[in-house]
Amino acid sequence: TNEQYLDILAASGGRCAICNKEAKLHIDHDHTSGKVRGMLCQKCNQGLGMFYDSVESLLAAADYLRNV
Repeated sequence: TNEQYLDILAASGGRCAICNKEAKLHIDHDHTSGKVRGMLCQKCNQGLGMFYDSVESLLAAADYLRNV
């Protein structure tokens, strides 16, 4: 509902849960369970999607960036 959205937005402080930037935020959810995880900016939300929400892939990408 709109009320739930506003509650989640208020809890986020208007900042992306990943990059902490103030931006237009989108509701992030688990595509399997439908559970709402938080609020993300468009770039962070798309980034998670590009990695298919895989923790292992995201950690591998972080390791790659640390080691190049």
